Amino acid sequence: MHGHHDFDLYEAIYTTRSMRRLKPDPVDPALIVKVIEAATMGPSGHNRQPWIFVVVTEQNSKNFVAERYRQAWETIFTPTEREVEKWKGLKPVQKSILRRIIRRKGASGYGVASKKDLAKDVNVSKPTIDRQIDILVKKNLLVRKSDGKIEHGPTEKNAYKVVRQIYKEEIYTDEQGRKKARVVQPGLASKKPIYVGKRNGKSTYLNPPDEEHPEAFVTEKPAK
Repeated sequence: MHGHHDFDLYEAIYTTRSMRRLKPDPVDPALIVKVIEAATMGPSGHNRQPWIFVVVTEQNSKNFVAERYRQAWETIFTPTEREVEKWKGLKPVQKSILRRIIRRKGASGYGVASKKDLAKDVNVSKPTIDRQIDILVKKNLLVRKSDGKIEHGPTEKNAYKVVRQIYKEEIYTDEQGRKKARVVQPGLASKKPIYVGKRNGKSTYLNPPDEEHPEAFVTEKPAK
């Protein structure tokens, strides 16, 4: 490579690991420009070069951007099977159901399955699947598009989406003036409802806890 005669490109490609532990030292602006210029040497269709680079160096701005990317990731992207295994307060059968729905998910994040198939995969009875899915929906860990009302015919399968469980807690004061802790669901730290899909053909929203609800709750319209 130019300027690096002892540097082997393929060795760098095969041995470079993801770096998550970074030094806090500021980066030389000249080096930033050099790296960006190198990135623009990559090919683009019809030489359109559609890329835009934003350089953020101030720590408060980094924190601002990082928090919003974190909320977007937790809200939009479906949890992995490995992540579900680490969730607390769930029974093994509940984790098994969530894992199998994740395996069936499509581009929208929804996985299509019948309760009969889930019962066979998890090796439990259908009534057990019925009961455990209702619990997961109530816990806001599972969104069910058809709400379990389609039972027969070619559309007997329901569409499910696993919603990420977050362990971030906040302290609130109840009506009796007592301080209590409650879990803040993904993306709800901003105190705004988030769209989580449709149920019975109607849009559903995950709302942050309020004085009437100690935990996040689902409604067909954003709660005020």
